[in-house]
Amino acid sequence: MTEIAEQSAIGGDRPIDTPSSDRLGFSEVAVRLADALAAPSSNGGLVVGLEGKWGSGKSSLLFLVEAKRRSGSLITAR
Repeated sequence: MTEIAEQSAIGGDRPIDTPSSDRLGFSEVAVRLADALAAPSSNGGLVVGLEGKWGSGKSSLLFLVEAKRRSGSLITAR
């Protein structure tokens, strides 16, 4: 591939996985969702649905929620 072709190539639709890559403003939503999933009130069961068009950031949001969960910095109400 030529240098010009490489510069103009359209990149694939790749979900993000770090808050620093968040260009859609999902980080705050991810924090709140991760906290809700970790809350003691969800121990009895909780179902969350995520709906959106292709490319709207569904996978990115899920990856951000998982990153928050892995970080161990969840805020849970007791």
